[in-house]
Amino acid sequence: MEAIRDLVGHSDAMTEVHEQIRIFAAADLNTTIIGETGVGKERVARAIHALSRRAAGPFVSINCANLEPGLMDSQLFGHVAGAFTDAKKPATGLLLEAQGGIAFLDELTELHASCQAKLLRVIQEKELRPVGGLRSAQLDIRVISATNQNLRQAVRAGRFREDLYHRLVVGTINVPPLRDRLSDLPDLVRHILSRLPSAPGRPREIARRAVAKLLTHAWTGNVRELENVLELAAAYAGADRIDARHIRLPEDEEGQASRSSLAAVVRSAERAHIAAMLRAAHWRKAEAAALLGIARTTLNRKIEEYGIEKEGIRAVGS
Repeated sequence: MEAIRDLVGHSDAMTEVHEQIRIFAAADLNTTIIGETGVGKERVARAIHALSRRAAGPFVSINCANLEPGLMDSQLFGHVAGAFTDAKKPATGLLLEAQGGIAFLDELTELHASCQAKLLRVIQEKELRPVGGLRSAQLDIRVISATNQNLRQAVRAGRFREDLYHRLVVGTINVPPLRDRLSDLPDLVRHILSRLPSAPGRPREIARRAVAKLLTHAWTGNVRELENVLELAAAYAGADRIDARHIRLPEDEEGQASRSSLAAVVRSAERAHIAAMLRAAHWRKAEAAALLGIARTTLNRKIEEYGIEKEGIRAVGS
């Protein structure tokens, strides 16, 4: 399905995300998506919407951090004419705009305390009263929220209502950071490049050495950062194939370019790195070993040690 295909990855972590999307799309329950900035939380929400019974209804994306102080109530719940100064005309409000569909609340922990209380009532009563209004309107929406914060900690710190927490966090999807699924990176690269402009009649191509260089980076900005790096690399490459020299990696937190090598990564990352290189080499062991900078005998031992072949990777050659 196209909605799932846009969430690229065959790692165990992403396979689980795909399965959860299918389950929660069918269940029509309030769901919270948790993950670092840039992992693609809104894409997960849109995939749920596309596969749900509400697919024909609207998908209204609401960034809670962008709601204006003092106007949050009006923006979310709407208002009647004359409800406050400058309210010359009535406004529907973002939640009512999502009628019959999904309201996506991004950066959930940024929602003001007063709005949290009103949102709780809206979810419980399934009705909405605009600011200054005397009548309530029936509301048929599903709420999907997202955050890069620990919601339980926000509740304990008094920054988020516990009763609202239990209303919103019925189902939870944890989207893994890119560094924990590096085996997906080659597929992600191809997917992203397929959407970038290229010479007429010619697909955007990338050298394996360039992919290998991308695999050395920490990716603190996750998929969003990868998209930015590839867009810049495409600009440097022009009509040519993207090579390692076109890759400009951002500096890491210490101000140094990330230079993690195979020997430096932790055991789990090493396994993902080897699997990714086998994918990049189309499962040819000789080429994968060359990309990794190790002997084929070492690669064979690593494949056996990590059980990579048992997960469906068929390496060619001994």
